[in-house]
Amino acid sequence: MTDAQAGLSADNKRRLVAVSNRTAAGGESRAGGLAVAIWDTLVETQGLWIGWSGQLYPYPNSKVKVTEEDGVLFGLSHLSKAEYDNYYLGYANSVLWPVMHNRLDLAVFNSAYFETYASINARFAETVFEQSQPGDLIWVHDYHFFLLAKRLKALGWTQPCGFFLHIPFPAPEVFRAIPDHKDLAEGLCVYDVIGLQTTSDVENLSRYLEEEFTAERLDADTLNVNGQVVRLTHCPVGIDVDGFSAAAIDEPATKAA
Repeated sequence: MTDAQAGLSADNKRRLVAVSNRTAAGGESRAGGLAVAIWDTLVETQGLWIGWSGQLYPYPNSKVKVTEEDGVLFGLSHLSKAEYDNYYLGYANSVLWPVMHNRLDLAVFNSAYFETYASINARFAETVFEQSQPGDLIWVHDYHFFLLAKRLKALGWTQPCGFFLHIPFPAPEVFRAIPDHKDLAEGLCVYDVIGLQTTSDVENLSRYLEEEFTAERLDADTLNVNGQVVRLTHCPVGIDVDGFSAAAIDEPATKAA
């Protein structure tokens, strides 16, 4: 069990609502870092996992498909082809992914990408707000949803909302290469807790907030950013090692070899 799981499981009266771009609905793998981090707690709390359905439509589609597997509800939203191109292939994979991995040479900056990214974050926040219940604990995952909490709380959500970044957070001077870096950081700081994979990631984000927003350090892991108190925590998430080891020697893998 990860530190993040232990913290969530300690309060077993709360239903976990996880939000990520992709989910483990319909037989998707549950051996990766994201599923390892949240699946047991989702089952224990009869939780809800909200994400993209994987389906593309020729036009925006705000309908949410609700399914259930192993006692876990899935709230699946659809994307149009244009939204997929701008939000996912564009901003997430052509801006955030390369910059966060210190590959500025691969980044493609386009204002239309950010506009779509912001609109998708807003739409998913509305889905979370509509599908959640008072007392739920919201846990948002990864770089696809930096802005979700800001929209969610604007809708009236008052319960805790945490965020976990599965990829690195770069040095401040690298993150500033993103034209919208302040918008992203302001969105991040609306989360009550931000989890990061390494102590270097925690230090990079802390230093960025101190330099860019004159954030006040309240204690070792808590900052006051323009009146918003946010806790940064180092809580690495790994993969299901036993599951991957078993898959490497099962019958399909043996035949493929």
